[in-house]
Amino acid sequence: MKPRICYVRHRYYGDHPRVDKQIAAMKDAGYDIDLLVMSRKGEVTPTIEDGIMVHRVPGIPRVRGSKLRYLAEYFTFVLTAMVALGWLQFRRGYDVVHLHSLPDFLAFSALIPKLMGAKVIIDLHEPVPEQYHTKFGVKINGLIYRIMAFAEQSSIAFADKAVTCTALLKKVQVSRGTHPDKIVVILDSADAEELAGDVQALKRDDDNVYFITHGLITARYGHDVMIRALKKARENMPNLHLQIFGKGEFVPELQKLTTELGLQDVVHFEGFVDKDVLMANLLAADAAIIALHRDLETNLVLTHKMHEYIALGLPIIATRTDALEHYLPDNAIMYFSSGNVEELASKMIELARNPEKAKVLRQNMQAAFEQHGSSVQRTNYRQTIDALLRTRRGKQNLQISQDAHRSR
Repeated sequence: MKPRICYVRHRYYGDHPRVDKQIAAMKDAGYDIDLLVMSRKGEVTPTIEDGIMVHRVPGIPRVRGSKLRYLAEYFTFVLTAMVALGWLQFRRGYDVVHLHSLPDFLAFSALIPKLMGAKVIIDLHEPVPEQYHTKFGVKINGLIYRIMAFAEQSSIAFADKAVTCTALLKKVQVSRGTHPDKIVVILDSADAEELAGDVQALKRDDDNVYFITHGLITARYGHDVMIRALKKARENMPNLHLQIFGKGEFVPELQKLTTELGLQDVVHFEGFVDKDVLMANLLAADAAIIALHRDLETNLVLTHKMHEYIALGLPIIATRTDALEHYLPDNAIMYFSSGNVEELASKMIELARNPEKAKVLRQNMQAAFEQHGSSVQRTNYRQTIDALLRTRRGKQNLQISQDAHRSR
């Protein structure tokens, strides 16, 4: 009988690339896969999607809001997921339940599976105490901050294993009390073949230089810094363009800024596009920019798009953070100080004027990240699951042996 894993995520189906990578790794290893997510209005459950059984539970719709709104969303999903997992454990018999934050305390929704012998993994994507400090102004070491840290540590303690996404984030979690052996780091490394497949680079009929960025468009990601830097850089190189793919609440303000600076013809708001269209543009771009504002949270994590740029071989200009510096030295990426328009503009000019530098950056970047590539992360993840299952089977065999001894 194949071992069976249930993944749990407080999102809708099709909205979780980290989970998708893990599911693909374990499907290839011969595991049966279930997925528990939120339901949209009118969706049926369960369904079979790409060979996995998808279960959906109701919850408060996910929207950006206040601290109380987030907590209401989280608690509602944790409770409904707990009921669903309890029922599904009886019906499906999971060997492993792998839960993805946010929230960290989603781990406790696997209480019944854990009591019935399943191994529990909590996947901690973000440093929640630092996130609440950044997003809501929660005081460092204040009451709410300490509650969030307690929730994180309690969730790790409850789980059989914790997974996190950078070495820097693990260091912080260990500093709050977790033993280092309890946490394994699995990066979100991307694979060029899985990303782009047979997609060809977009063909251009001009000699302009195109910088590109994609993903969620909010104030924290520094799109305004990119636009202002482009204005400054075009004083020396008027053939520079910026493509912005994605959607978000900050788009109207950015469009207004673009108009004020007279950049309507060179800042391209491409919106949310089909994956193949995005890949064609990424492959055709001259360089990517990651201009997120450095704070306590962003200093510890890596953006998903950074992994995609590395996989596709795109030279990167990025805000200097401790997490990035841990993985990429200065000869593999062009760093600039958070929010520094002049410095970013100078990096854009330098890279646009020196194609050979772009080539060297690309080579150094991929060499530096080779030991952290997608195949390495996939192997590390499989080994983590296999090790948990060995301990589970060992306990089961011990129980069988003890029962047999008592019967004699």
